[in-house]
Amino acid sequence: MQIKNLKYQTESFYFAHTTTGIPDDIMFTTHSHNTYEIYLFLQGSGRYVIEGTTYSLAPYSILMMRPSEFHQLFLDGPCNYERITIEFDESCVIRVDPEKRLLDPFNSHPLGVNNIFLPSTTLGSNIRSYFDAIDRSFSYDDYKKELFINLNFFSILMELSKLRNLNVEPEIYGTDDTPTVVRDIITFVNSNITSPISLDQLSKKFFFSKFYLNKIFKKATGNSIGEYVIKKRLLIAQQLIKTGMTSTNACQASGFGDYSNFYKAYVKFFGVSPKEEKTKKQK
Repeated sequence: MQIKNLKYQTESFYFAHTTTGIPDDIMFTTHSHNTYEIYLFLQGSGRYVIEGTTYSLAPYSILMMRPSEFHQLFLDGPCNYERITIEFDESCVIRVDPEKRLLDPFNSHPLGVNNIFLPSTTLGSNIRSYFDAIDRSFSYDDYKKELFINLNFFSILMELSKLRNLNVEPEIYGTDDTPTVVRDIITFVNSNITSPISLDQLSKKFFFSKFYLNKIFKKATGNSIGEYVIKKRLLIAQQLIKTGMTSTNACQASGFGDYSNFYKAYVKFFGVSPKEEKTKKQK
């Protein structure tokens, strides 16, 4: 049951302020995007897992995710779940900031590390007022609404950069009970994602059995190591196809060896074929 639903969307930008009545049996899946995401948690009780790191949520926590950074929400029982989500392509930033400095707060940390600003930081800044201004803009005409959304979006990015530069380390870090070896696997996989990766290879490299590595990795991330590798490669392939590369070349460039397996995995994950993805981009 949706109680509040404010949405604004363009080809490269998405804003939503939503309050939903959540029953106790809902399950949020692990997912990722080819976009950047700013997530303001406003109401509810739960935690967010990003690349194996668990962040406890409190009202006015802000999470930042960059493209291909896997994340999953866990809510504690039935509640009214309120949040603001902003998703945007880097093209939104480049037109104003060609050097992409406003993306530093998203890109300047390892995957799953330093993704959060806690309420003790956000409530002492101006950032909440910019979210409120976007909310108010929904009562304006279309031209003024678009103008105010853009102005306040960039103000949010500026404030995130300011908070990151303040180096408020106790406020930025989340609750990380991820085993060190899981963090090491995530780093290794993402650094070698287009090269052959096998459980045998990881077992030899990290001195644990394949069964143990898969068990602790799935517990931390929600995916087996194999699933994680495939999803990461699919996101790379999708981005390459969207930039004009043929699906065959995207298959090879993203680390898949067999086109048939790539095709089946692509359709299952994205709901469209690589060819349909390319056609969709051209429209």
